[in-house]
Amino acid sequence: MEKSTSHANSNVTINIARARMGLGAEAITNAKMCFSATSEHSPAQPNGLFNWKGHGYYMTEQVAVARFVSELLLQSTGGVIRIFPAWPADNDARFANLLAEGGFEVSAEQVSGRVGDVRIHATVDGTARLLSPWPGGFTVVEQDGGAAVPVDVMPNGVASFATGAGKTNLLKAAL
Repeated sequence: MEKSTSHANSNVTINIARARMGLGAEAITNAKMCFSATSEHSPAQPNGLFNWKGHGYYMTEQVAVARFVSELLLQSTGGVIRIFPAWPADNDARFANLLAEGGFEVSAEQVSGRVGDVRIHATVDGTARLLSPWPGGFTVVEQDGGAAVPVDVMPNGVASFATGAGKTNLLKAAL
């Protein structure tokens, strides 16, 4: 795998792949080299866009940078939601209503390396599957009614719970 990517279109796609592989710190370092006000490869402009030496303002990469940041915060592949899978533990972060497979809007916060409460809003009936961001597991409370929701945990550590369209579930670290 390339250690430094500063050419063509790969500077975004390689960093998305790095995030998917859990190499968040490496991906962020490379992205900062490629996308900053002082970058020789694609310097940021006053309007916030980047200008590639090879082809000027190219919107595909502009949008892909947002995808890269999203991959650091939330991943949703194979029907499993992962919270802060590649975000550095020493950097606080918060996101709201990022979309996950299965019709879910996910919101979460990480402070001092610890994931706080997670909210999963279902836009359709279904089952939410989550790789727990908490070592001791979690509990699920349906915000709308306040009732606890049963959680099934598979041997691989993925937990699942049923939810319905319009329901918001609050996930808390188990005590």
